[in-house]
Amino acid sequence: MGFINTPTDQPCAARQPSITSLPSRSNTPPAGDDRLKGSEPVTQPGNSFEHVSEDSEIIDNAENDSVIDVDYDGLDALEHRIFKRMYADRKNRLMEIYFSRIGNKVQHGRSRKARKLAQRRRLLQDEKKQMD
Repeated sequence: MGFINTPTDQPCAARQPSITSLPSRSNTPPAGDDRLKGSEPVTQPGNSFEHVSEDSEIIDNAENDSVIDVDYDGLDALEHRIFKRMYADRKNRLMEIYFSRIGNKVQHGRSRKARKLAQRRRLLQDEKKQMD
């Protein structure tokens, strides 16, 4: 696969800047970090109010969750009806396939009989013509 020297079509290595050209980060922390070590994080009063409101919403949701009781007997009955219908449909399809195959065999037998009878008739007619 050849590369054409156009600005839009360059090999991947040429598009990425080299590692040596990237500015290096210093691993030493800035001088101002030493004075922040002993201090505690400052909390804002607005945030504490938001947390209180979220907690009350959580409590309300917990109370509302108990209202929605699942009727497992109803679900079992519904599931039973669904599966009963599904298996009834499956049984009907299988019966249709079974009887259609039998019907095809019967029809094939009838048409085979009809072909044999037609062949016999032609042979008899040919024999009569030859006799005349």
